[in-house]
Amino acid sequence: MGDFYFDMNGVAHMNFPDPIKVTFRPARTKLLPILNRGRVYPVPCRHLNQFIDPEDVIGAARLAHAFYSAFIDDAENYFVK
Repeated sequence: MGDFYFDMNGVAHMNFPDPIKVTFRPARTKLLPILNRGRVYPVPCRHLNQFIDPEDVIGAARLAHAFYSAFIDDAENYFVK
């Protein structure tokens, strides 16, 4: 078996004894509803008055990153500085 992981920068690392083929089809990616403890949570269509395109996974990730970066900065400023 091989080894596959993402580093802290989001870079994928693969180490397998045999050659592998990875096919990425961005046109087929989209956000999906989440099932948690028997309850289905639909894909949100807005976040902080910004439209979320369920077929733009990278755009949704950017919105999430911006939100949580600001959240962590605010918490750090409140508790540490």
